[in-house]
Amino acid sequence: MTYTITPLIAEDAICARVRELAASIDRAMAGKPYILLLLLNGALPFAAMLEKHLKSRPAVKAVKISSYAGMRNSGSVAWEGDCGDFQPDVPVLVVDDVLDTGATLDEVCRELKRRGVKEVLTAVAVDKHCCRKVPFEADYVAFTQGNDFLVGFGMDLDGNYRELPYIGKVVMAELSAVLLNKGNRKGEPRHENQQGKTTGKRGRFRPRNISYTGCSGQSGTGTCADVAVGGHQPTPVRKNGRGTVAPVPD
Repeated sequence: MTYTITPLIAEDAICARVRELAASIDRAMAGKPYILLLLLNGALPFAAMLEKHLKSRPAVKAVKISSYAGMRNSGSVAWEGDCGDFQPDVPVLVVDDVLDTGATLDEVCRELKRRGVKEVLTAVAVDKHCCRKVPFEADYVAFTQGNDFLVGFGMDLDGNYRELPYIGKVVMAELSAVLLNKGNRKGEPRHENQQGKTTGKRGRFRPRNISYTGCSGQSGTGTCADVAVGGHQPTPVRKNGRGTVAPVPD
């Protein structure tokens, strides 16, 4: 599988929006005790940033939930392990990285109510409303996105790229070929440099090698090229063994 990762939401924009959500949650909770329930592993970056900006001090619990295999939602929700007891009158704020089909958060909220919790709230980093299969809406949403497969800020592709501080979308090679490989007279890939001039094998465009560190900590050298895609500003990209990772956006 060949793909690239294109930055969508910069780290600074994420920090600013999470700060706003934290203020909204503080106003809603108004000093009363509540529980922050993290859905592992995806919610960790979002929950950590959210807790940092909360003036209220909720109790924190975590439970591991899985519903994805590769780039496909498996359609089933696995609740692994136990996160202890809950008090009926203590609200629970469930924190997750992405809300797409709605199946995961719907099942988690149902389970909490089966355990006697009277008030269950939800907060998500990204809401992909167009993917909804279960009628479910989050109480707090940082960002709304379309049907792109997203990585970074806790979201992953087979366990990789959770650590990216920004949110990016995965672009498969087939789509990249349509956008980039217009083809010159010899059928070679066509690129645009930073001046917007099209260059091919005989043009002035020259890839350059850069050092990189992959998601598993491996290091090496890849090819860096300035490429414009879909009107976006050309930015260097770093290749690792699984795909092409763009740098943190400014």
